[in-house]
Amino acid sequence: MDEMGCEVTDDVMVSICSMNQNIFHVTEAGMRHMRELTNLKALNISSFLKITVHGLEHIVALPFKELCISNSNLDDSHIKVIAKIKSLQKLDVSDNFFTNVGLACLSSLTQLTWLNLNACPNITPAGLKPLINLPLEALFVRPASSSRDTGYVLDISGIILPCMHKLRVLQFDTYTLVRKQIGTPFDRYETNRMVGVYTLVDNLPAICSPYL
Repeated sequence: MDEMGCEVTDDVMVSICSMNQNIFHVTEAGMRHMRELTNLKALNISSFLKITVHGLEHIVALPFKELCISNSNLDDSHIKVIAKIKSLQKLDVSDNFFTNVGLACLSSLTQLTWLNLNACPNITPAGLKPLINLPLEALFVRPASSSRDTGYVLDISGIILPCMHKLRVLQFDTYTLVRKQIGTPFDRYETNRMVGVYTLVDNLPAICSPYL
């Protein structure tokens, strides 16, 4: 109970932390209180721009299944801590600055089925290789800036599609590859056709069909 007699429950904290607001000033001192929320299953702490590695350490023992921590100035040291949350099934670390070194740490999250890596300028297609054994069903890898480089698409497709057999959604820059059930070819869903890219995507299922 707080001083005003209002009970603060885990559900209340979920609502607070999931509000669509920019929360810029939460530090380690604030994160320390979250470690008491032992029933918390999902948490959105995006735009916590002052979050530290020590602040994250306070929540790694919680049984999270979903964590959104986009746009929070995360580097490799932050990702190494997040990788300790072994219960994670969905993770959004988009719009951050970690590299392939930090990305490789996520390979330990053996329950992860959904991963958003959009707009992370310091990762490359090669950095996805350590993740190929994860049970991912959805992967978002839109580059930090809009690109017409078909090589980027081929590099990621060559790494991901042959190995991630459970993958059903793969989103690049302006389009998404989707398959309705495991074992079927991918269909293409475009949000903005780009010269030189949509032609390549048309051919991706044929290129990768031996592995699907």
